[in-house]
Amino acid sequence: MKSSISENVILFDWLTVSCKEEDPWYWVTLLHMEDLAWTAMEKGRYGYRNGIYFGSISILYDGNPGMGICLDMSGQGCRVFEEYGSGDFVGLFRMISQDDRFHITRLDVAFDDHTGILDIFQLFWDTGKRKDGDDEEIEQQFISKFRKSKRTEEFDNGRSGITIYHGSEHSEIIIRIYDKAAERGLPEEQHWVRVELQLRRDRASQFAFAAVSEPIGTLFRGVLVNYVRYVDDPGADTNRWRWPMKPYWAELIDQVGRISLFVKPGVEYNIRQLDHYVFDQAANAIGASIDIYGAPFFMEQIQKRRSDNPKYRRLVEQYGKDKSKMRTAFRSSGGEAGAADPEVDAAAGGAGGHEEGSGPAGQEGWKG
Repeated sequence: MKSSISENVILFDWLTVSCKEEDPWYWVTLLHMEDLAWTAMEKGRYGYRNGIYFGSISILYDGNPGMGICLDMSGQGCRVFEEYGSGDFVGLFRMISQDDRFHITRLDVAFDDHTGILDIFQLFWDTGKRKDGDDEEIEQQFISKFRKSKRTEEFDNGRSGITIYHGSEHSEIIIRIYDKAAERGLPEEQHWVRVELQLRRDRASQFAFAAVSEPIGTLFRGVLVNYVRYVDDPGADTNRWRWPMKPYWAELIDQVGRISLFVKPGVEYNIRQLDHYVFDQAANAIGASIDIYGAPFFMEQIQKRRSDNPKYRRLVEQYGKDKSKMRTAFRSSGGEAGAADPEVDAAAGGAGGHEEGSGPAGQEGWKG
């Protein structure tokens, strides 16, 4: 399958940050999600006794003295933040980098291959030792700065799938490669392989702060090249770090380095912001104009004067196909501006992907 860079993406897929504040609504305000219906958690975690949540975003509080409050945003939570909050990870990292009250403890960054760069079965084969046709043992076809690498063949849902880990659960960096399509139960012909960096503590902060000024693809590429390479044995050089990369790994490195951070259509100006402006801020002016000129004349003038603004065009493309569905979602929310996304419950419903507990980073670039 021929690769197409426009179909592959890099995105932030987990974020945990503690802050030396006590009020959980401090985080809500920073995320620009103060108009949403946050719910009290039955119990906290990570040593915090209480918390509030919206979708898969949790804000934990009431810990021991000095613990402050903790933002815990899973992969689905990151998508909810993009849809219902500011969605501005880089701006958030910039603010955190300038305030020593904050401490990033986990950051996951994912590259999603939808175009067939990586064959997960070939990676599984190249990650383990094996026998050749003459029953001679062939060494693993990769080099790594990690002491530990492993591979597994099945997900919890029972469908056969492959996951490759470079780094241990105690590492500040883990590189995980897995069959995302199999994990999601998608048709076997649908290609979706995820390469995921799980960064903890200092490594998480270093990557996040570097992302304020450097392209995300350059940083991701730097982590991969510096820590793991799948290589071919040229037969003459004993220094494995000089061995040429396998073609599929070289293509991955090339494409990753040229990709920008994925921004979901409508994120820069999302449906929540549109609804908030129209129904909350401009409602009186719009209502008065309709009362003066009548609804048909009002709509006629709107259609004449509107321009092809990209931010509004993206929203129409994303949400305008099923007007009945959108109206129903808006009404079911009680007419609350910004709650008209019928897909938010799917994103809010829980973890997507490898969203379990803990957790890992270059070519010349950011090396972690």
